[in-house]
Amino acid sequence: MPFRGSQSFIEPLETWGVPTAMPPTPNLSFTDNNNYELPDHFIALVPSAAWPNKRWPLDHWKSFISKLEDHHFVVLGGPGDHFCQELVSVAPEKVINLAGKTSIKDNCNVIQKARLVISADTGLLHVADQ
Repeated sequence: MPFRGSQSFIEPLETWGVPTAMPPTPNLSFTDNNNYELPDHFIALVPSAAWPNKRWPLDHWKSFISKLEDHHFVVLGGPGDHFCQELVSVAPEKVINLAGKTSIKDNCNVIQKARLVISADTGLLHVADQ
């Protein structure tokens, strides 16, 4: 820990005798100049992806939110991800939809503050991996 997805691709090479060395984890920091309020403790959800086959079905996201009654969620996505608003309808008191309302830098800031990030195969998944 912490888990780094890139490590899972590098470690198997060692069994073939390929020398491997993970680069150090970068110390990234993003400024907090946003126009939105975040809960004190939240899970960031990134349900969209450029390709539909990389997306988890929307009903699965809804089920996940409804099962975690004691958690707050912040949904991230792009301006075309209108379906993200449907996640708010599951529990409006604990889901904030920032899809299409934030810059990539703001999204990185949200990810940095999240207790956990659950994401489709997106660039933000790789941000969270760092």
